[in-house]
Amino acid sequence: MRSIFTICSFFLLIACKTIQPIAPELTSEKLPENKQETSTISLPISVNLSPYLKDINKSLPYTFNGEEKNCEGISYDYFFKRSPINFIGKGSTINYNIDGKYSIGVSYCPKCSDFFSSNESCIAPRINFSCGKKGEPLRDIQIEYATNIKLNSNYALQSSTKLINVEPTSPCEVSAFKYDATKTVKDEISKALKKLETQIDKEIEKVELKNKIEKAWDLIAKPISLNNYGFLYPNPKEIGIGDITFDGNHLKTVINLSLQPEFSTSPKDVKSYRLPNASTIKTDEGFNLTVDISATYDSLTTILNREIKGKILNVKKRNIVIEHIEIMGSQAEKLSIKINFSGTKKGVLFLNGTPTLNNDTQELSFPDLTFDLKTKNALLKSAKWIFKSKIETLLREKSKINLKEQFDKLKKDLTKELNRDIDKNTKLKGKINTMFLKDIYPQKDALIIRVSTSGTVSIEL
Repeated sequence: MRSIFTICSFFLLIACKTIQPIAPELTSEKLPENKQETSTISLPISVNLSPYLKDINKSLPYTFNGEEKNCEGISYDYFFKRSPINFIGKGSTINYNIDGKYSIGVSYCPKCSDFFSSNESCIAPRINFSCGKKGEPLRDIQIEYATNIKLNSNYALQSSTKLINVEPTSPCEVSAFKYDATKTVKDEISKALKKLETQIDKEIEKVELKNKIEKAWDLIAKPISLNNYGFLYPNPKEIGIGDITFDGNHLKTVINLSLQPEFSTSPKDVKSYRLPNASTIKTDEGFNLTVDISATYDSLTTILNREIKGKILNVKKRNIVIEHIEIMGSQAEKLSIKINFSGTKKGVLFLNGTPTLNNDTQELSFPDLTFDLKTKNALLKSAKWIFKSKIETLLREKSKINLKEQFDKLKKDLTKELNRDIDKNTKLKGKINTMFLKDIYPQKDALIIRVSTSGTVSIEL
């Protein structure tokens, strides 16, 4: 009988030392989430036009000739050849400076008559002269075109080319009858060169820029793996194209994007984002992103345990050793936290607290962390000293999570991703200026951490 009593007393003693309250019920439905604001990126793009300009140069004729035969007055024939085109892009136009050489042969008849035959003929000997012929060096001439280029909503180039100057720099004058052939050369060559305006436009409009923009779009839409952190999903929505400008042989423009990026600690199905038609959206320089990070409660639990596991709380000469802490899930806007402990007593404690973000310190805390109602009841029955102690205050202090270090590392990894060669023809350059936590939203299975980041990024194609 004494043995049975001893055994019963032993188990009763163990039961008294172990606290096992009933776990709280968690939210079963997805909680309402604050709608993420639209983020923007202003993405400068530079396209090297040198290969296309070389093709344009090759496609245009190198030589021109023409003539006008008159019995009476001036008759002439001319020849013109050009040098390779020197393309100079500046501002909103491409200017073409072309050095050329010309020759002209002129004959002059003061009077024609058909008196002696059925066909008119010159009644006096013709006066013949030339420039750049009969072993004489070709004369110099300079030509200049200007082209304005725009981009339509389907990313096709629209070109408008004008001949703006034809200037013979070596005049061809005949002092005998004060005839200046320079004007004739200028007028006739101008007629031939003006016909090239349409041809130049056709060649420029052959430049396929859409595939370049699609490449940039695909690059932006592609998920970014960030080492052990997870994956950044940009989720682009709209695209707008800025005005086209030129710098030397480079075409420059700005892609303006609206997007709703999100971050996940685990991979997810990637939505296909086809390049939409260009819209009229405008953005500020660089990027201003609001990224929603889906931090699973398991990942937050790992961080909490790194901070709290093994901590000893002294309460009225009694000890509580934190063996494990776990974020179980949400109860409305609060999180339910489970603590396994040992020490003077052992068991489980359940607490509820509202996750709160300190924007200045980038610290996540639970300032209203309190025992769950069922845990309070259990403590009142078996461990009032825990209930009446300042353990809640101590746990609030110990349950703070400073996320600055994690986001400093994340910023470093993102900077690396923004500065790399995509392939041999595509280079990505970028810089992150700021990154900070903005808001938090408890969900059923994860805590949505809203992060704001700004910086610059550009693409060289």
